[in-house]
Amino acid sequence: MSPRLLSLSIFRSEFGPSRSQTYIMLARGEIEAVKVGSRTYITRESAERWAAGLAKFSSRSTLATKAL
Repeated sequence: MSPRLLSLSIFRSEFGPSRSQTYIMLARGEIEAVKVGSRTYITRESAERWAAGLAKFSSRSTLATKAL
């Protein structure tokens, strides 16, 4: 069972954004966080929702085909 709350470092290692990008996403409200004492955690639900909304990679993009 996955933890419901992710520390910022675990979120970054599982989902890939840099530390500064994580704080930018928090400031923009793109991901939701909660405070437990002085620590900040990102909810797994919010992290999964963010990841699901990312653009899908397509190797057949117009830029890729122009380079060939």
